[in-house]
Amino acid sequence: MKRALSILVTTAILAAAGCSQSTTESKSITPVDFATEIRPLLETNCLACHQSEVLMGGFNIQSRDDAFGAADRGARIVPGNPDASLVYTMTAVRHGKQNETMPADGILLTEEQRALLRRWIEEGADWPTGEEGTLVPLKIQPGNV
Repeated sequence: MKRALSILVTTAILAAAGCSQSTTESKSITPVDFATEIRPLLETNCLACHQSEVLMGGFNIQSRDDAFGAADRGARIVPGNPDASLVYTMTAVRHGKQNETMPADGILLTEEQRALLRRWIEEGADWPTGEEGTLVPLKIQPGNV
C-alpha cells in the first residue's frame, strides 16, 4: 500500500511539474517583429517628417544607420534603453506640454503603440540593414485618404 501511494504521489508531482512548464512556455512573449509591427508604426507616424527629403529637427529615421545615429538632442535609438531613446521619449506628453510631443502633426501614439515601441527597444531594437530595413514614406494621393 505504501509503495502504491508513493508511486501515486510521484506521478502527481511529475504531472504538476510538466503542467507548470507548459504553462510557462505558453505565456512566453513573442519578440516584437520589426517588419510587421515597428516598420508600419514608424512609416505611418514618424517618417513624414523624419526622413531624407523632409528632415524636421535634423532627425532622420529612414534607415537603420540613420535611426541608430546621434541627433542634436541625444541618441535616436539606444538598443535596450528606451528611456535614453528619443524615438520613444519624444512620444510621451511631458509636463502637460502636448505641443512638444511627437508626432507633432496628427494623432499621438496610443498607449499600446508606445508600449510596443518601448518593448522593441528593450529587446534590443532589432532593425534589418539594407532594403529590408529602409522605411518608405507613405504616398497619399489627394482624395484617397
